Amino acid sequence: MYEGLSSDRLSVGERGFILSKVLQILTLCFAHWQASKISKADLDDAFRELSEKALGDITRVEFSLLMYEFFARLNNGHTQYRDPLIENCDDIGVNMDRIEGRFLALGGRVSGLVRGDAIVSINGRDIEDWYADMYKYLYGSTEHGKLGRFTHMLRVFLPEKYTLCYEDRQGKRHSAEVDRSEFTRQDEENRKTAQAKDAEEQAAFSTGRWVTEGEIAYIKIPSFMRSEYEKSAIELADQFGAAKCLIVDVRGNEGGSTPLRLVNKLQNKPYGYGSETSPMNMAISLARGSRGIRNFSDMSTCTTWPTSTPGEGSYGGHLIVLADRVTGSAAEDFLLLLKSNGRAQIVGETTTGSTGQPMMQGFDNGIGFCVGTVRTSMPDGTPFEGVGIRPDVHVALTREDLYEDRDPVMLRAVDMAGKLIAG
Repeated sequence: MYEGLSSDRLSVGERGFILSKVLQILTLCFAHWQASKISKADLDDAFRELSEKALGDITRVEFSLLMYEFFARLNNGHTQYRDPLIENCDDIGVNMDRIEGRFLALGGRVSGLVRGDAIVSINGRDIEDWYADMYKYLYGSTEHGKLGRFTHMLRVFLPEKYTLCYEDRQGKRHSAEVDRSEFTRQDEENRKTAQAKDAEEQAAFSTGRWVTEGEIAYIKIPSFMRSEYEKSAIELADQFGAAKCLIVDVRGNEGGSTPLRLVNKLQNKPYGYGSETSPMNMAISLARGSRGIRNFSDMSTCTTWPTSTPGEGSYGGHLIVLADRVTGSAAEDFLLLLKSNGRAQIVGETTTGSTGQPMMQGFDNGIGFCVGTVRTSMPDGTPFEGVGIRPDVHVALTREDLYEDRDPVMLRAVDMAGKLIAG
């Protein structure tokens, strides 16, 4: 385990209070029992087992790892436990993802390692074995959603100094000695530099450009966490209003607030969202359920959103949206609203498959958790949770793309745009 982690302890009272809030909110609010690896009927037994370990003589980090493991079993991307001691653990110097069946470097700060190099082992242990060990801590509604947390959890378990073995483009293996303390110093310098920047430069904006002047325009929206992203995207849609085809890129966008105004700006026909179910708890029903009378003991509401009609001034040209396995939450809502009526063609990869407003709970020590309260279905009734938004045109990144710094998704979208314009 990483030597830089605190050995602080939470009192039994603090841990007991956290556990009590988790059980309370899960019981009342959790909307995803059908996907959970812990059934609702088995929750008490699972929680008793968790409590026996979590209230023992353990450190805060050990307690939080037990909670991460428990939350991961609930199998939902909007149901998460977070401790800043773990979330802010020092970088390991490499970011990776599984592409073409291997863990490939997407970037990093390890000397000699470049994008596309295959990670073979860490400290002499196969990278797939590391993933198998970390898997129990990874939350998510889909396998590719969980995969995105792998590198992050490695931060907790790798020592300050470790040996990385990787394979280059020619198949030659290299060994690098990594000192994480160097990244800590770099991060501190970067933080000071960022704080020194003018506030205007730090503002959150979407960006855009002409791909082909007057015909194809491109807008990149990295997040919906702040309203400025949506606002600037709408301004760009107006700026490129004469474009015959607009390419909107939400790859890497993990969500925020659903951008309904932007959706309305891009729609040119009536559109709908689908339906949401959420638990509904009534005391008499719970009481009857406790006596074995199952009728109405598990009730839920189902909300089907009405069809909306775009307002005047909406964009009327062809629309292509780029998505990937990281695209999630409110960014998936954005895709769903544009895909369900055929307004846009989606290009790229299947998204993370998790959305909805979670119930959030925080504590004075910085620890917090959230629980998914709604389960979304597509407008035609087919599942969304645990499935994601499938693209109309699937384009996967390859190892060769990484080495060549090539964007096959964008290339395919531009080709499609040209054909749409040509008719």
